[in-house]
Amino acid sequence: MREGRYALSDSLFRQKFGATTPLGHRAILALVRHDSSSLVRLLEEARKSDYEKSVFAAQWISLYLYDFAIAERFARLGLESGRPVVRDSSQRQLAWLALAQGSWATARQRFAAVERGSAGTKQLEALSATLPFLLVPRNDLEAILADIARWDPGGPAGVGLEPATTLGPHLRLYLLGLLTSRLGREAEALEHAGALEKLAAPGEFMPLVRDLARTVRADVAWRRHQTAEALRILDPIQGEIPFDLLSLPFFSLPFFSEEHARYLRAEALYALGRDREALQWLETAFVGTPAELVYLAPSHLRQAQLYERLGDRKGAAMHYGQFIRLWKECDPGLRHLVDEAKARLTQLVGEPSARPERDRPRHTAGH
Repeated sequence: MREGRYALSDSLFRQKFGATTPLGHRAILALVRHDSSSLVRLLEEARKSDYEKSVFAAQWISLYLYDFAIAERFARLGLESGRPVVRDSSQRQLAWLALAQGSWATARQRFAAVERGSAGTKQLEALSATLPFLLVPRNDLEAILADIARWDPGGPAGVGLEPATTLGPHLRLYLLGLLTSRLGREAEALEHAGALEKLAAPGEFMPLVRDLARTVRADVAWRRHQTAEALRILDPIQGEIPFDLLSLPFFSLPFFSEEHARYLRAEALYALGRDREALQWLETAFVGTPAELVYLAPSHLRQAQLYERLGDRKGAAMHYGQFIRLWKECDPGLRHLVDEAKARLTQLVGEPSARPERDRPRHTAGH
């Protein structure tokens, strides 16, 4: 699917599932074949079936085809449900799609539309506000910080199911640390990291807890432009994450999946001129992670810049093109990044509308 080898992926899916291949896969095939009538039938099938089918279809379409318009059509089906949990899951998915397109403003609206007290929503919004590549107004950061400071991890609006709820107090400190770091309140951020390191946790979770504290400390160092120090702090992080901390019904959990640490490591390697290491890291660090979708665009942009520095014009052009597609609807404050990418792409390939080799197919079915 990632390589665009759709006939082979279809064959493999049919070997596993027979005639009942996943709806998301069938939707992708309809899109790449420009089969609008099949797409309409699949949307109706998703509407009549359980929400899980439509949310996974939205995830696959956005991740593999970058077709956010169609992905949103599937995600919005959940808003029609009479069940609050389904409507809330749909709103969170729509917020996630907005973040992937570089729009904090839209994501914030969608988080606000989730019914009050829905488990995990405030925490997901807070984690989203710490994404280093988004522009988040200071007033929003302050309000979200106050929400997390008031959060009782043992209360009804926890993270969700066990074992994630067990680490609710640790998640609270982690979010407080990243939020205060982003606000420039570095001493507070380091206090939260210290408290996190001292907070007891079941033995199998202790490596992860230490890594969360390291991530807060590395974020502070990175924002102080202490790049080598940030990389030193991140070096022990090995991704020791219990699998059952990574997902809930209808949604992958990005709270404990360490994408923030991976992004900081890539940024540090880039800043230190360790280009091939940075490139190798970016090519692999987010594949299959819960927050892969929202890290796609900044990863493509940095890879484009790395390929250009390494003299690979073809690779640079391909990644600039991907970044432009993903963030073409980004917030106005980030628009300069898209404009700069377009200028670099124009210089590399000679015309602004050129389609870089290996670019994903564009689709019109259903628009």
